[in-house]
Amino acid sequence: MNIFETFAVFGQGVYGKLIYGKAGSISPAAVSFVLSGGTSNQFSEASIGGEKSFEIAPITLFPDILSSVRDDIVDYRCIYIQNESLAEFTSFEIFIQDKTGEGSEIELGLGGNVNDTAFLLSNDLSIPPGVNFYVSPLLVGDFNVGDYIPLWIQRTTPRNNVFESQSNNLIIGVRGLY
Repeated sequence: MNIFETFAVFGQGVYGKLIYGKAGSISPAAVSFVLSGGTSNQFSEASIGGEKSFEIAPITLFPDILSSVRDDIVDYRCIYIQNESLAEFTSFEIFIQDKTGEGSEIELGLGGNVNDTAFLLSNDLSIPPGVNFYVSPLLVGDFNVGDYIPLWIQRTTPRNNVFESQSNNLIIGVRGLY
């Protein structure tokens, strides 16, 4: 068995979507990170569940949170991770590789099973129903050719956040055996 691992970098100060990792004979781009919000959605602010888009998730998933905000803010984004390789993965998992800035806490939650469509929220402050959020890795299990899975990202930013432009920096990783 070989290990496949790749990452997507999101946030300010990143000059391009970087995907890299230990992929062996499989291209790191064999797993893609795409928006939700419908097949034609191109905007991260509309990536709040629903069908998967054909658009790759942009560098900035979340907007900056201004320091003038007086209350804690918890907001959400939903992206899909899809297997575009010719490999079938076992023990596939999704994890936070790094939270590269200060100002916010990030947690991940699965929006259903493999090949499910995520619930469409009315706005990005609504809590996705039935989703549990964790800092620890999320085990998907088998992730076959053409499979996709909805991933919810919860960002919690405390009031009076002084790290405005760093409140949306994160690296999401995936790994599996093939």
